[in-house]
Amino acid sequence: MISHEECIDPLVGALTDPDPRVADTANRSLEILTGQKFGKEPEKWAFWWKKRQELGMGLDH
Repeated sequence: MISHEECIDPLVGALTDPDPRVADTANRSLEILTGQKFGKEPEKWAFWWKKRQELGMGLDH
């Protein structure tokens, strides 16, 4: 089984998908999983996620 944390990087990557339905679904999924709202801005998501991992926080809200 894939953990929620393992989904973050692929979802961030999907934010730039040319199909807007894919990008929208990825964004909404990230919002649900994380409680954050960075829109379809992969750089912001990636920065936030990297900092969380560095602090050992994972997806704990």
